[in-house]
Amino acid sequence: MDQTHEPRRLDAVADQAQDVILIVGEDGAILDANLAAALTYRYPHGRIVGLNVRDLRRPELLADVPSQLVEANSRGVRFETVHRRADGSEFPCEVSARGIELDGEHVIVSIIRDISERRRAEEAVRRAESLSSKVFHASPIAIAIIDLVDGRYVDVNEEFLAMVELAREQVVGRGLIEVGLFSDPEQCAVIVEAIAGGRRGSFELCSRSAGGRPLDLLYSFDFIELDGHKCLVSFASEISERKQLEEQLRQAQKMEAIGRLAGGVAHDFNNILTAILGQSEILLGALEPGSPHRRHAEQVRNSALRAASLTGQLLAFSRKQVLQPKNLDVNALVVNLGAMLHRLIGEDIELSTELQAGLGHVRVDPGQLEQVILNLVVNGRDAMPAGGRLTLRTTEIEHGGPVREPFVMLEVGDSGVGMDTTTRSHLFEPFFTTKSRGKGTGLGLSTVYGIVAQSGGFVEVDSAPGAGSRFRVYLPRVAPETISKEPGGAPALAPRGHETILLVEDDADVRGFIHEVLTRQGYEVLTAGDGPAALKLAAEHPRAIHLLLTDVIMPRMTGSEVSARMAALRPGVPVLYISGYPGDTITRQGGLGPNLPFVQKPFSVAELADRVRTLIDGATAPRA
Repeated sequence: MDQTHEPRRLDAVADQAQDVILIVGEDGAILDANLAAALTYRYPHGRIVGLNVRDLRRPELLADVPSQLVEANSRGVRFETVHRRADGSEFPCEVSARGIELDGEHVIVSIIRDISERRRAEEAVRRAESLSSKVFHASPIAIAIIDLVDGRYVDVNEEFLAMVELAREQVVGRGLIEVGLFSDPEQCAVIVEAIAGGRRGSFELCSRSAGGRPLDLLYSFDFIELDGHKCLVSFASEISERKQLEEQLRQAQKMEAIGRLAGGVAHDFNNILTAILGQSEILLGALEPGSPHRRHAEQVRNSALRAASLTGQLLAFSRKQVLQPKNLDVNALVVNLGAMLHRLIGEDIELSTELQAGLGHVRVDPGQLEQVILNLVVNGRDAMPAGGRLTLRTTEIEHGGPVREPFVMLEVGDSGVGMDTTTRSHLFEPFFTTKSRGKGTGLGLSTVYGIVAQSGGFVEVDSAPGAGSRFRVYLPRVAPETISKEPGGAPALAPRGHETILLVEDDADVRGFIHEVLTRQGYEVLTAGDGPAALKLAAEHPRAIHLLLTDVIMPRMTGSEVSARMAALRPGVPVLYISGYPGDTITRQGGLGPNLPFVQKPFSVAELADRVRTLIDGATAPRA
């Protein structure tokens, strides 16, 4: 190390500087240094003077020193490098060096600045920019940056490209109109107006992808400055699925409203039909077998039964019926639905049936099976927009694994457009539909699947594009029940009684009919039009009351409330409930739990008399 140079002291001003100042000879020897040098390199002051600048440099960077000394001596130099302290630690630094004449000698003044903080700040900025870039490109929200001067896309993220079905080079650098996402003049006007007004917040827009897919968008934007340019940054979320769910919710709410309306209509009709059916049965019981008027009374009774069946179908279609599994003949059910199905499918579709004679029975709720048939028929109709042929076929078949079980198979086939494999794989998923928006909820076939599965059966589908579809419903076969009727169509009545019955019914016609039926059967009947009147009778009647027969939904007091108050007045009195409302209304508004004695209007004289006698015979002795 060259020690021949006479050291020079820098003046007091240099010692106040925060940066390191070195006086260096042409060979790199340090001739003098300020106080900042001793503090930065952690050498005593006298120890720095006499070192060479090479001693301060990271070893692997020494190769650059000669050229940098030459350049500093000639015209000055500025560069970044890494220096080492006395303890071996290193720090990045910026070096500015220039040759000058000092005391008649040519030396190099080198100013060295520790840039550790700057490097840390730059690294923090780089990390932030990297993080921002990653967030920008990985965001599930479609983001686009648009230059407000020329209307061109500056940058977009991957979600934006996926949503619009375009490559980056087809968007970045192109204009908003050129890309063509908002070609509709009304949509463009909304965007232009929002930008011009500096509007912030969210609003909905409709667009189309490059492939023509409709896009329902929740759109918002803000204003930023990027490299001195005023820009718009937009955020778009596709809400097509949400819009579909909202439409399905609206449809479900409409169906719920229709169901409530159907329940109210059914209640009124069932009260009317109860009186008509009951009075016709009373009339049939009073007429002699040879009377010429019997056929008129039978016609009235049969018409009332058909009207009751129609009301039941309406409730089944709105899914409001009380679930009552029964052994039933599928053929008879299909025949009874015939008129409704013809009206449902229209005149351009031919309906045919192929029903196997002697078909076994199945155990299922009739209303639910009607709903299965109606849903499958509607599905077949919609698959034939230009008309076609719809076939309902029944047969018995053995189906299953090693132990083959007997099933009744109901097939609904159409000659419509058919389905591919992908569509068939999603058929029974809730809300899946191939129909256009507003034409279907995607609930029909999932309802079919649920009903059939709950009844112990299963569904098979056979379909191909252009070859129509065949839905096969398999239900376990059961032994038919024996049903006996009196000759002439009049059902047999239960044994007569003598007990006292408290009847609570707000409909005067129904109340009169029930009073007459039970009086003819030998009972003493106390009648009331509402709950308070019934409780007054129960409190004042001097003798025992053997049965409370009450409507469920009534003004002022429900049947369950009457029953509860009656239990306090006369413990042990059995209760038989009647109602023309559907089952869910009885549960929700009437406060009734499951498995309570209940008769659904319209009911026959025999059904009422039988339930009354059964309850009285099975009850404990009432108290007076």
